[in-house]
Amino acid sequence: MSRGLLTCTLLLVACHRPGDEDLGLARAPERRVSLDQLTEAPALLAAIGQPGATLDERIGARGFDVARTLEVTVGTSGDRIDDVVHFDSDGKGGFSLVHDLDHPQSVALTPPRGEGDATRDKVDPRAQGMAAVSLPGRLFVRARFGRFVERRPEPGELDRLRELGEQLLADDLALLAPWLLITDQGEGSVEGRHARRLTLGRRSSRLSMPRDEDPRRGWRESVEVGELHGELSIDANTGALLAGQLEARFSFKRGSDRLPAHVVTVQTARQPSLFVPPPDALVNPHRPRPTVERNQLLEGLAPMAGTQSARPTQ
Repeated sequence: MSRGLLTCTLLLVACHRPGDEDLGLARAPERRVSLDQLTEAPALLAAIGQPGATLDERIGARGFDVARTLEVTVGTSGDRIDDVVHFDSDGKGGFSLVHDLDHPQSVALTPPRGEGDATRDKVDPRAQGMAAVSLPGRLFVRARFGRFVERRPEPGELDRLRELGEQLLADDLALLAPWLLITDQGEGSVEGRHARRLTLGRRSSRLSMPRDEDPRRGWRESVEVGELHGELSIDANTGALLAGQLEARFSFKRGSDRLPAHVVTVQTARQPSLFVPPPDALVNPHRPRPTVERNQLLEGLAPMAGTQSARPTQ
């Protein structure tokens, strides 16, 4: 993948990854949920963007799978990224997340759910991902093919991990929000939960929405949608997103070029799976303080730094 195309792809794929290096695509603060206005894009986004911890309290344990394919075309060539997410919540603050990010030509594509890692005999740098298990007072994380490590979560890390799984479809809808035409199709049921069914279409003209003040998100203003359709099932009591699918063809500007893109995202609800602490996790790994490590590496080549600099030399 070329550097320019990779940058464009990350702009779209990483829009649900908050933090210091999130390219300015972090979500706005939590907004008030109005269940009687779900056919309006701002109200819909507020409902499906509720934090996972809030939903634990309101709807309890849940499980779902998400599959997303994103294609971006540059000139006569293009590239594609496939996201696959499996998410389970115990409704008490604990959760399990598996997020795979594949290039279609990878030799280590995600096997069907349940086959585990035993079928993967090669690791391709284009195949990426991670997994996490969070239980009261304990966090286990690993790179896609690595070993689980138990460590203390960083500030805000649990929220960021949850968003990585719970907000994938919501982030796509946020990107396309000015073009959303939402129609209420009445009541339904998803995995025993009372739901409202909504269909998605393309508005004939762009809806005026508050402009994001962050200049790093300015590229969103250039999004033009050619086709958009889909359907959502929203929890009737809380507004939480239970299931849905979206397909859209759109374009956005990069410099003087306008790049076409195609995204298909499907979220499927299911009964939550049980999860337990990984039995083979490395416990409480740590590394020496940066100055200690620096002194070890440069021993005899540079003066000691930090507290070790005060120690007498032999």
